[in-house]
Amino acid sequence: MWLIWHFAALRALDANLYAMMSDGRHMISFDKVVKTMKLTGKDLPSLYKETAEGGLAVVGRPKDIVD
Repeated sequence: MWLIWHFAALRALDANLYAMMSDGRHMISFDKVVKTMKLTGKDLPSLYKETAEGGLAVVGRPKDIVD
């Protein structure tokens, strides 16, 4: 689990550095990005969402997954 948190923290730092290096001008507004993400989330089948009802949740408990 620590690997997931480590990866997420690095992604957040990368996003922060990228944002800090930009000039602040954006071709697409934040509001449009959020609206697009909402529409995409509504169109995405629930099987692929983080609902604990699809993906690895179907396979079994974590100790069952480890080889």
